[in-house]
Amino acid sequence: MKQRSPVVAALLSFFIPFYVLYWLYAVAQDMKRRSIKVPNFLLLIGPVLGLFVVAIVSMLAQVGQASDGAQTATNIVVLLLGIVMVPLIVILPLVYYYKFCKAAETATGGQVSGGLSFILMVVLSPVAVYLIQEKLNLVGQGAPAAGNSFAAPTPLDNPTPDQPPTPPVVTDQKPPSNIPV
Repeated sequence: MKQRSPVVAALLSFFIPFYVLYWLYAVAQDMKRRSIKVPNFLLLIGPVLGLFVVAIVSMLAQVGQASDGAQTATNIVVLLLGIVMVPLIVILPLVYYYKFCKAAETATGGQVSGGLSFILMVVLSPVAVYLIQEKLNLVGQGAPAAGNSFAAPTPLDNPTPDQPPTPPVVTDQKPPSNIPV
């Protein structure tokens, strides 16, 4: 995982418009590299792009209409597209946030609660960004996540009861210079 400052990420997501979208995309890419299933980013931005299409269709129809019948038909089409797009603009980002927060829970081995981070992402996203990034940094530094150890055990970690732990072998040591060899 790429190390990012949780404080800087939270501040940027609070003051810079759309930084949260960039952060979500970047962290999702990091999690994909670790083979963690994350939702498709189009689930988050697709409905907004669809709304732009509805707006463009509406503007083009207003420019090219010649009769009241054409205007009525255009208004009906735009209304139907709006009825479809507005719920998608609300529901699909919530689905994305939920799946992303569950993926963050998996990536941190349960150190981040998927439910709590989802609620924070919806209500106060800079706090969620801070909490998730802080725990992802710990996992990225090699600190084993709770229940999901990425570090390989060493012989010193699990000695057998009848065998004392063996000290590590140091091979780079040179003999002291004052002792003849």
